Amino acid sequence: MLHVAHHTPTHARKHCIYQMNAMQTYIVVTTFCWGMLSSSQVHEIASLAKRDRLAGADMSELDRLEAIGSHGKHAGNYFRDILRMVSPMKLCAAFSVRIPVFHKLLGHGRPLFPFLLPHELFSSIYYKFPRAFAKVIAPVGEIARFWREVAGGI
Repeated sequence: MLHVAHHTPTHARKHCIYQMNAMQTYIVVTTFCWGMLSSSQVHEIASLAKRDRLAGADMSELDRLEAIGSHGKHAGNYFRDILRMVSPMKLCAAFSVRIPVFHKLLGHGRPLFPFLLPHELFSSIYYKFPRAFAKVIAPVGEIARFWREVAGGI
């Protein structure tokens, strides 16, 4: 439960009660994974929640979040540490292509470069995360507007 008396950081720190359970921790991490929270914001939320925890609440998941970056000492490691906590998402397989390259010191080569094909990626998100697809990629009415705007463009 998050109760905010005022919307300023100082008031939030002084007048809020933070209690995060596993579901709220999941929401914070998911919001981060969709790019709507920075790793610093995740750490700040977790630190404030830990500081203001209610007696007897299970905070083990939150403790893991608060511990990222060696408990805030190394902000540059927040992103890495959060990614280590989440299980990898299985979307679509990468499409690999050998591309000829030339390097001044290493010479010629044809390494494999992996690509995510947009139609495969969008299809994976559509079927595996339909609510996120509808909210982030294709909000109501936006698909029809897109096709109206590009009609006859090619």
